Amino acid sequence: MEQSGRRARLAVVDDEATVRKRLTEAFVRSGYAVEAFAEAEAFLERAAKAPFDAVLLDVRLPGIDGLEALGRLKK
Repeated sequence: MEQSGRRARLAVVDDEATVRKRLTEAFVRSGYAVEAFAEAEAFLERAAKAPFDAVLLDVRLPGIDGLEALGRLKK
């Protein structure tokens, strides 16, 4: 998918490696630019530098959970 001449950027945040891999592969095949993260902290650091167009965010994560990460992302 393109937005303004570029591929839409998606983030996949899930602590399960298989889930991250399968979601990433499916979205890449659909034309998205995808970055995958096992922890919310790493995702938030990256999102602060380069925002994503959409995020698939697991609720149960080690460290900061998905709901806390969402709250921080919205700020």
